[in-house]
Amino acid sequence: TVTAAFYYDVQLKQIEVPAVAGTSYQLCLMLKAEVPRTVVLELVEDDEPWATGGLWEPVSIDETWREVCFTFGVMPVAGPYRLAIEVGEATPAVWADDVRLRSCP
Repeated sequence: TVTAAFYYDVQLKQIEVPAVAGTSYQLCLMLKAEVPRTVVLELVEDDEPWATGGLWEPVSIDETWREVCFTFGVMPVAGPYRLAIEVGEATPAVWADDVRLRSCP
């Protein structure tokens, strides 16, 4: 559970699984919220300059689990990257589950 009163965003990182420059990826995950709201999914470099990895997507969610999937552009540089779920300053809880990131052929 991610509560925005305590966290502006939550970052998920899989250690030692770098993204490959020049490769496209698909991100899928399950999301729901305590009340209807919008969150932003963003893939960012794990180190400075924290550049985006080609994904910055607002997602509307509500009280029922919803699977969201995005195929996004070519990684500009080799990773590692981290997924940020930006929940903002609102206080209702947001839940995430079954996060999957895979390379596209």
